[in-house]
Amino acid sequence: MATAVSPLAQFFELCEQNPDARYELDEGEIIELGGVSMTHGLVTAQIIHLLKTLAADSDKKPFVANGPGFGLGSATFRIPDVIVISRAAYEALQQQRGWYAGAPELAIEVVSTHDTARQIDRKRRQYLEAGAASVWIVYPELRHVMVFRADGSVGDFVAGRSISEPALFGDRAVDVSAVFADLPSL
Repeated sequence: MATAVSPLAQFFELCEQNPDARYELDEGEIIELGGVSMTHGLVTAQIIHLLKTLAADSDKKPFVANGPGFGLGSATFRIPDVIVISRAAYEALQQQRGWYAGAPELAIEVVSTHDTARQIDRKRRQYLEAGAASVWIVYPELRHVMVFRADGSVGDFVAGRSISEPALFGDRAVDVSAVFADLPSL
C-alpha cells in the first residue's frame, strides 16, 4: 500500500529540484514568485532597517528578518517580505529544512504591482489563522499600511501616524512616513 505524500512534502521536493526558483504553496496550489520592483525592494529594506533599530533599542530584542519561509498548515507555505519574532517564539518554532512550522508573530507583506487584492487578503488570512499576532500590508504606491491583528482589529496608517507592536518592541513605534522615506516624491 502506497503512503500518501503531503502537499507540503511534494512542494519541498519541487523546491529541491529547482533551487534557483522561489515558490509559495497556497492551500495546495504552487505559485512561482517573480522578481520584485525597485520600489518593493526599497520599502522592504527600509522596513527592515526601521524594525532592526527598534529591536536593538528594545529590552525584548526580537528577531527581524526577510526570507525565511513558514509552513502555515499542511498545504500552505509562505515567505513574508519581513518577519518579526520574539526570542521565545524563535526557540518554540520548529525549524525544518530552513523553514518554520507556524506563523511569525508579525508578518509583513509589501504589495507589488502584480499582487491582486484577493492574493493579499488570502495571505493575511493565512498568517492570522496560523497564529500571527499581527499582519502589516504595505502599499508603496499609496504610501499607507494596513495593520490586521489577531483580535480582529484593523488599522489604516498613513504619514504622520505611528504603528506600535508592544509585545515585540515595548513602547517603541514605527513612523509610517519613515517607511516610505527612500521613495522619490510623488
